[in-house]
Amino acid sequence: MAPPGGPVDTTPPTITETYPETKTTNFNDHAIRITFSEWVDKQSVFESIFISPDVGELELDWSGREIEITFEDTLRENTTYVLTLGTDVKDLRAGNTMAEAFSLAFSTGGHIDSGALGGKIFDGKPEGVMVFAYMLDARLSDTLNPAQTKPDYLTQTGKDGTFYLPFLRLGNYRLIAMRDEYKNLIYDAQIDQYGVPQSEFVLTPEKDLMDGITIRMTSEDTSAPFLSSSRAIDQQHVLLRFSEAIDTSTLRQENIFIEDTLSQAQLSVIDASPSDTTISEATLLTAEQDGTKTYRVRIKNIRDLYGNVVSLKTTAGYFDGSGVPDTTKPHISLLNIVNESKEVFPGDSILIGINEWVIKSKAEHGFSLQDSGKNSLTGAFTWLNATHARFVPSIPLQNKMPYVVSVILDSLIDIAGNRFTDSMQIFKFQTVDNDKLGSIVGTIEKGTLSENGRIFLSAKPLEEKLRSRTVSLSAPGKFSFDKLQEGKYLLSAFVDSDSNSVYAYGTLYPFQTSERFIVYDDTVKVRARWSVENVKILFK
Repeated sequence: MAPPGGPVDTTPPTITETYPETKTTNFNDHAIRITFSEWVDKQSVFESIFISPDVGELELDWSGREIEITFEDTLRENTTYVLTLGTDVKDLRAGNTMAEAFSLAFSTGGHIDSGALGGKIFDGKPEGVMVFAYMLDARLSDTLNPAQTKPDYLTQTGKDGTFYLPFLRLGNYRLIAMRDEYKNLIYDAQIDQYGVPQSEFVLTPEKDLMDGITIRMTSEDTSAPFLSSSRAIDQQHVLLRFSEAIDTSTLRQENIFIEDTLSQAQLSVIDASPSDTTISEATLLTAEQDGTKTYRVRIKNIRDLYGNVVSLKTTAGYFDGSGVPDTTKPHISLLNIVNESKEVFPGDSILIGINEWVIKSKAEHGFSLQDSGKNSLTGAFTWLNATHARFVPSIPLQNKMPYVVSVILDSLIDIAGNRFTDSMQIFKFQTVDNDKLGSIVGTIEKGTLSENGRIFLSAKPLEEKLRSRTVSLSAPGKFSFDKLQEGKYLLSAFVDSDSNSVYAYGTLYPFQTSERFIVYDDTVKVRARWSVENVKILFK
């Protein structure tokens, strides 16, 4: 029989020897040699090697585990060169990649540049992200477009997302992170993910190392949404489908127009409501359509989630009118509470979804909430749009209490008068036991924070089934997360400099920095009936 296999190879390849040695000065050769600890994939090396400043085309000559690199151009006098091998270099046996990027510095003069930038990428998959550094001293910063200009220096993150750019010339730098899918060292919009730090950087003799840089990754969407289809559901309802998820706050009846394609007579739009299942669909309530006519629907000022406004070239759709009367009866659901759930939190409100437009006053009158003693709870309705409402009890939901939501279905009356008769829908749920909950208490300390704006602090559980929580503070100071489920949480905060309550990732061109954020170093373990005290989050 064949001999049994040994343990799985999980050892990453490393660099065991280089010529010249790092920090060599007065170098005047035409080639560099690097020896690996094991056989490596040649293509992965070819795609991961970079020399700054640029030395033209590289020629790679292999001999076993050693590679000799010769370059096309003559080296400049009195210049520090940095050869970088990224973490995409992998071994042949098991495909293990390098644990961290490798940098080899040498100089044709008597001096090695001493500048350095370091930090960490925060992302669900931070390994292998490229970090590009652009010198700003010899170019106009406003004209620097990463889609057209390659970086002056680069490195690649290790498994934990950390990066380090050593041996930089002193001066002004712009730093960006990029998941460079095509490995062409330029930004390909809507293909490459990117990240921008909270500032640019100046390296001086007095401060030649800047560490602790933090970057979050995002994707850019520059394409405008468009109306992909429109279809009459019945005589008074039209289903719209968009090319992507839309900002539902822009889905308003005044942004939608319908006309007869022959006479141009307007068909009134009474309401526009987003779908409960996907925000790339919407349902229109219209005046009665003529089943013999074709209609054109036009939209304007509707945006996607990235702020792109609907394309002027694709704002129109067509549908055949329906002569089929609306006979669908309205139905109701609780969007944030599962029936029979025992995981509802004391103090929660109730989010209500109805499948179509109904008479609001009658719907509110047919809704009731009772506790286990059959005591009815009053409350206030806030209608988010024609089909979604939030019910906030006047007395907060109590600890470990069963509740019943009852809806008299004949109170749900649509525009065609459809309703259920002599029927009631029941939803049951129970609030969690406070004795099974814990808390996190601490302070946010200002540190180096100079930006203005509210601070949004989030506690995100490592387990998906647990609920995330967010609190906001007007300034650094004390914070508290009460009634947290047992589990481990990651704390992070950002400063809402633009006052829109959403984290701003920044842009590459025109360049705009991201908002300041901080991630707490350790996960916080929450236990039932315990409060984790004295958590200190410092803006470094």
